[in-house]
Amino acid sequence: MAMSPIDNDRLSRIISGDHTDGLTALMRKELSTAVFQAISKLKLGYRNVLALRCFEQMSYSEIAGVMDCSEVRVRVLVFRAQRSLKRQLSRRGFSKALFL
Repeated sequence: MAMSPIDNDRLSRIISGDHTDGLTALMRKELSTAVFQAISKLKLGYRNVLALRCFEQMSYSEIAGVMDCSEVRVRVLVFRAQRSLKRQLSRRGFSKALFL
């Protein structure tokens, strides 16, 4: 689904939680679906580090302990995973600026 630049403003409001109507709720659901589909296409290591950082809200040092690697390595993995996710979403028509 390609998004036009006009839709990106509305999408930004949706992401921030500023929604009141059914259309906005539907767009939020579609965005969530697109994000989860994009995440599923990432390398396993990228998926794991994003899950720990974004969904479990773990610190870099906590992730390093779980993954048995250095904190610097975790930071690099998070950066690369986010970059890869942005590319996946960009291919689906979402603006990279939306996720900065």
